[in-house]
Amino acid sequence: MPVKLTSVITHSLIISGFAAIATSIPYTHASQGVEVWSQSSSLETNQPIDAERRRLCGNLASANLFVRTELFFGASRPNGLEVSETEFQTFLNREITPRFPDGLTFLAGRGQFRNSQGVIIKEKSRLIILLYPVEKAKDSTQRIEQIRRLYNNSFQQESVLRVDDLSCTSF
Repeated sequence: MPVKLTSVITHSLIISGFAAIATSIPYTHASQGVEVWSQSSSLETNQPIDAERRRLCGNLASANLFVRTELFFGASRPNGLEVSETEFQTFLNREITPRFPDGLTFLAGRGQFRNSQGVIIKEKSRLIILLYPVEKAKDSTQRIEQIRRLYNNSFQQESVLRVDDLSCTSF
């Protein structure tokens, strides 16, 4: 059964600090035991990808359809200490860059969220933006989920927020 990529764009959801896409593609957090990208997904065929590229990119001949993943890393730990700049830079160098050596964007900011106890937490945050070809989504998702688990475990975090979308790119 063909999957409409437009559903991926228009039906992204954020659930308990991670992204899930409400389409016929079984895409959800790995800890729930659901396969991340279906082997029968038509994301792995050229026809829907080409149609979506034309829809998003128009007549830009040099443009390609990429997945844009944003990862939001909180800095506050339960003990009140923050993940330092040095600690995050070390994590970036050891865990993220080797998994995405072609490039990424790193932004620092401030954010807030309601934790699992209902308390509003205001904290420093770091945003990593990754772009990768749609055809590499399955492999990239596995690497991204490894990064999220490692950060949660290393820095006592409830979650690393993940947001995915399709983007028209030209280098």
